[in-house]
Amino acid sequence: MVSISERPKEAEDRAVPGFWAGDLILGKACRSQILTLVERSTRFVMLQRVPHGRSADRIACLLAEKMMTLPKFLRGSVT
Repeated sequence: MVSISERPKEAEDRAVPGFWAGDLILGKACRSQILTLVERSTRFVMLQRVPHGRSADRIACLLAEKMMTLPKFLRGSVT
């Protein structure tokens, strides 16, 4: 992990694609969850169903798997 303060300048001004914002949406009664990834420059959105629990390790694994579906130049960072 790298501190958000160490993020490249390109990520801050959204000039270059490849920098992502991630979040987790919980369903009714917290029985379901979806991982969201939004590319900060283009606003492209990717969603990932989280089928079995939402531990930090599980979310990190699913996030990494989802990011690996992208070309390398679009995998700058996730906040």
